[in-house]
Amino acid sequence: MCSLSITFFIYVSLGILAIYMFGSQLSDSILDNLDEMTSATSYIIRVMFLIVLTCHIPYVFYSGKESLLIIVDEIRFKSMTHALELVL
Repeated sequence: MCSLSITFFIYVSLGILAIYMFGSQLSDSILDNLDEMTSATSYIIRVMFLIVLTCHIPYVFYSGKESLLIIVDEIRFKSMTHALELVL
């Protein structure tokens, strides 16, 4: 749910920024317009696209996402450490 909210916010803000920056010269793909720019705003929009892509990738790379969640769980709660201590 969090990734969907982030993606929605980025798409809406990206649309507003694109209309503000390019106006009537906006092409069908905003990436075509960004190719011509080298300003800081251009890089911010590219990072926003990167965030949107990373919100979609966990569905493709489930094992990587699961490994990351296990690492976070181990750092926060030490679940695997406690389980291994009980066995040994």
